[in-house]
Parts: sequence; C-alpha cells; structure tokens
Amino acid sequence: MKFHLLIISVFLMFAAFSATVLMADIADGLVGHWLLDGNAADSSGNGNDGTPSGDPVWVDTQPGFGQGLSFDGQDDRIVLEAGASLAGPTDFSLSLWVKTDSGGAHTLVQQRNGGISGEYILNVGTSHNVAMNPGQVYFMVFNGNMQWEIWSSKTINDGVWHHLAAVREGQTGTIYIDGEPDGTAANNVLDLDGALKVAIGADIRNNTRYFKGEMDEVSIYNRALEPEDIQTLANSEKILVEPVGTLTATWGAVKH
Repeated sequence: MKFHLLIISVFLMFAAFSATVLMADIADGLVGHWLLDGNAADSSGNGNDGTPSGDPVWVDTQPGFGQGLSFDGQDDRIVLEAGASLAGPTDFSLSLWVKTDSGGAHTLVQQRNGGISGEYILNVGTSHNVAMNPGQVYFMVFNGNMQWEIWSSKTINDGVWHHLAAVREGQTGTIYIDGEPDGTAANNVLDLDGALKVAIGADIRNNTRYFKGEMDEVSIYNRALEPEDIQTLANSEKILVEPVGTLTATWGAVKH
C-alpha cells in the first residue's frame, strides 16, 4: 500500500510540475492580457490597463467562461496604455475570443492612431480601408508599404464563439481560427512604431469600423506563439494569468 501511495505521489508531483512548465510557457512574452471580466484591467502584471469608451456592456458568456464585453458597433472601444504597443522588427502574436453575427466591417485589435507607418491591424469583414469579404479575418502590417495583407478563407460571423490568433514570425504572418492556420503570407520584415496607440474594438485613427459582437480574453505577445501554444489557447475556456513570485503562472478550464 505504501509503495502504491509513493508511486501515486510521484506521479502527481510530476504532473503538477509539467503543468506549471506548460502554463509558464503560455504566459511567456505577454505584453498584456485583458480578461474583460467586469473591467479592462491588464492581468499580465505589466500595467497596460485599458480605458473603455462609448457604452460597452459587460455580459456573462458561457458557463465557466466568466464575463466578456459586448460592443454595439457604433461607438464602443477600449484604448490601451502606451506600454501595450510594439516596436521594431519584433515577432508578435495576438490572441482573442470573438462572437459576432455581423456582416459589417469591424476592427478587432489594432496598433494605429495618428499615424499609420508602423501599424498592425486585425479586422473582420474589411481591409485597412475597404469593406469587403464579410465575416473573413484580415491581418496586416504596414510601414511605408505592406509587409503583407492576409485574409482567412473561413468566416467567423456565425454567432458562435471562435478563438482567433494572428502571428508574425520573421517574414511570415499567419491567421489561426479555432487553433488551425487559415491564411499565411511572407515578405520582408517591417518595423512597428511603439508610439502608436493600441485599441480593441475600433479603428481609433479614423474613428470607424466599430466592432459589433462580443469579445473576451484579449492578449498581445512580443513573441511568435507556437502552433501548440495556439492549440492550448483555443482549447481553453479561460486563461488566467497572475504573477506567483518570479514565475508567471497560467491555467485554463477545458472549454469543450
């Protein structure tokens, strides 16, 4: 009996250690993590809190999923502190949960305000300047010219929750929908401008393309997420992040 208990204890300790390593890996490189559970605070510990404007509504989502934010498509948005901006040729990733049934032109996340050189944009149903391809996801980086413009082949405006990720890794950009790659392109790397502000749910340069739908769990990373990272995020219901000593720990509940 003691031997069996020893084996079980060793197994549990190994499982806990493995989970902690996995969780720390998912949190590595977080610039900001906005749970959108009743506020727009940054839970990464970096202090990049957001400021909501308009009249977005905090809503309960799915059981165990906590709250998300409902945008009305008219004037709702969140503007983030300058620390959420990215600079130079860095790899980066965006991760978020989205639910919409709109066929309109909407911005999800962008680094873009007074200027456009050094920007990135993640939209649905619109390029950076032309409404088109309703329900398809659009990802671009621009600085004087386009590094690339990428469209997903799938649409997400079916009124159900989808996990989206957009990744720049060197010359290559990739859109992921529900953990699977769905659009990629490659070109010479262009610098991002860290002086540009970041916004969720609207084009804050032109005060347009306001998102209509619900959003949750928005994250910005200063690294390229690996495909297995994105699979983990897409199969998790809620990724909570908080500093534990010098280690950032993350954990999630199973979504499906």
